[in-house]
Amino acid sequence: MRAHATVAAITVGAAALAGCSSPPEEPPPAYTVTSRIGSGSYVDIEVAVDRKHRLKDVFDQVLADNVGSSGYFIKIMCGADGPNNKRALAFGKMASDEAGAYHTGLLSAGMYQFDLTSGASCP
Repeated sequence: MRAHATVAAITVGAAALAGCSSPPEEPPPAYTVTSRIGSGSYVDIEVAVDRKHRLKDVFDQVLADNVGSSGYFIKIMCGADGPNNKRALAFGKMASDEAGAYHTGLLSAGMYQFDLTSGASCP
């Protein structure tokens, strides 16, 4: 009896999941590149956003838009008008190859570090 109840529960659960669809992924928040310095094994990119929302997604998108063989330093700033304009919201770095790892101080290619600035707000 116990085995039948388990099989029935699994069957009902699978049927419920089959009818569900996950909502489409929301695109990362928009950003504007305000500075891009460097080439080769080291690139420093500064971007601005209008609000402090999903900053890790912004970091990931900046990397996706600029991928190559390098080490990347990314600074996310508040771009909204007001008292927090140009305030740093987050910093990150990523090594896409061994030279990039050397320049970023990360242990190996493919590694990254992402940190939010404490107390920062935007706008």
